[in-house]
Amino acid sequence: MTILYDSYSVSPATAAVALAIDPQDAGVRYNVACLYALEGRIEEAFTRLAEVVKVGFGSPAWFRRDPDLAALRGDPRFDRLMADAGAGPAT
Repeated sequence: MTILYDSYSVSPATAAVALAIDPQDAGVRYNVACLYALEGRIEEAFTRLAEVVKVGFGSPAWFRRDPDLAALRGDPRFDRLMADAGAGPAT
């Protein structure tokens, strides 16, 4: 994900605006999940990532490599989401 902000402190407001503009856009939800993960807002990041997985957006292989989601890896919920997405457990 490309961060277009000078500071992560603006991302909650930006995320809210993006979600308000198109709440059904899985790409927006994925980017918001990334922002939340980068900010350490883990619960919110998992909520958005679960929505993304539910609609079949993205690649579980990418989710495992995306540095923006690093804060989520190691949490059992991440492996469960990847299994739900068809990626299987981490190796």
